Amino acid sequence: MSAQDIVLSPEESAELSRRTRSATISQRDGRRARVILLAAQGCSRVEIARLVGFSLRSVTLWCKRFQEQGLDGLIDKPGRGRKSFLPPDAMARVLEKV
Repeated sequence: MSAQDIVLSPEESAELSRRTRSATISQRDGRRARVILLAAQGCSRVEIARLVGFSLRSVTLWCKRFQEQGLDGLIDKPGRGRKSFLPPDAMARVLEKV
């Protein structure tokens, strides 16, 4: 599987283009959309990484997720990120005081 294996439907292409231009979407999500658009245009993974500012590993990851899940694959899954080190009851007490 390579970045060049990506073929977009007209609807997918339009949605990805919209995401790259949107002022309301996060920059991170816009860059992911740009990765897929560049891959569909035939750019190599190395070239895409250089143009977008992602690592080669990240370009490969986003291309793979798009091929497996489509547009939904470009959205972060819930539960990502650092977990709270406070137990829920302690967090509730802190929030009450704030």
